[in-house]
Amino acid sequence: MLIRFALVLLVFAPSASAQWTRQPAPSNDELYEIVALTDQRLVSVGRDGTILQTENGGATWTLRDDTNPFADAFRAAFAVDTLYVVAATEDGALYKSLDGGLTWALAGTLPVRRGDFFVYDVHFRSRNDGWIVGSDFVPPYRDFMWRTTDGGATWTSVFLFEDSRSQLLYVDFEGEKGWTGSDGGTFFRTTDGGQTWTQGALPDPGVGIDVLDMEFASDGLTGFAGGWDRYLVRSTDGGVTWALLDFEIGAVKFSDFHLRSPADVWASTYFPSMGGYDDGIVYHSTDGGQTGTYEEVGADPNAYGSFSGIVVTSSRAYVVGFGGFIYTRETDPVPTPVEPVPDAAPAALALAAPAPNPARGMARLTLTLAAPQAVRVEAFDALGRRVAVLHDGPLSAGTHALSLDAAALTPGLYVVRATGAGGVSPVRRVVVAR
Repeated sequence: MLIRFALVLLVFAPSASAQWTRQPAPSNDELYEIVALTDQRLVSVGRDGTILQTENGGATWTLRDDTNPFADAFRAAFAVDTLYVVAATEDGALYKSLDGGLTWALAGTLPVRRGDFFVYDVHFRSRNDGWIVGSDFVPPYRDFMWRTTDGGATWTSVFLFEDSRSQLLYVDFEGEKGWTGSDGGTFFRTTDGGQTWTQGALPDPGVGIDVLDMEFASDGLTGFAGGWDRYLVRSTDGGVTWALLDFEIGAVKFSDFHLRSPADVWASTYFPSMGGYDDGIVYHSTDGGQTGTYEEVGADPNAYGSFSGIVVTSSRAYVVGFGGFIYTRETDPVPTPVEPVPDAAPAALALAAPAPNPARGMARLTLTLAAPQAVRVEAFDALGRRVAVLHDGPLSAGTHALSLDAAALTPGLYVVRATGAGGVSPVRRVVVAR
């Protein structure tokens, strides 16, 4: 497969306005990931079975230390919705919480011998459909993706490739599109929900590749990948082609990405002190990577300026890492969780505003099509997460009635978008009230 790429020279400058502050944490164990269920409810996981949870945006964090009897490190976590969150240990045990991280239970384990397999990432498309990636710790050092369709109770292996020099480190899905890949630059993408996968290769700048994370926005088109030695690439076509971005700050290692929208891109970094930034830095772009800023976080020197996870809500950004450090700063809200697109011609594809609005029960919408076509109508929350699919399939020309069950959603702002052969509709906002 031919992967086309280009080198894009960017302008990066220090940010003078970002004010990061350290939040008090009840543990000194290293934290590997942080996820947001709502603006105020977050979970961070890490070493020795550490799970931290907050209900007030991090003003106070509570240690949930009775979850993992083996005290295995939690390497990855994923927030499925506002209440359901999962965390995976490095040895292949999956724990779940149904109450926003307050209490936890074992959902299941991978069918591997403890210590033979190392987990790096987890992603759930729904409460039942989940994916874990990792690598063997024993010969022949194979790389596996595991899938569950029953919430983690049972798992089926999806063998992708065998390369003793690489490890599967990341997995991400946006709708039917998905991506996974290794630190050596080999990656796989799917457009059918994981039924089939196409192999590709990230561009090599000539000094080798060591990738740690790949993340796509909710449009399924805009994605970033990065890793050691300031390696940073961007795709705008779902991973078909990639462009090298020139990040001019020392030997930073991009450890985790978070895309609030295709334009609003954030990344945490590891060991930036090697490049002369002992305080630690966060990468931020508000134009999809065309330009960017680096923000000095001001971490304790004992943390070596290393952050392994980042998450950004509609109001705050958070980074976590060595020493159990949690830093945060205020952010400007993203107007919508999806990429702005040109309005489709009204006669081709038109989505009417929801009613009633605010909604407490069923919110009604109408979709008008000028010609028969396949259409997908989706609802997203304020963090850009898909919360409902109102329709997915062919429709005849004319006006069609749709409904959104507001009673099944937590109070807050949501947007609805229709996508079809006739284009993409403007988003329609709906407020869920109680």
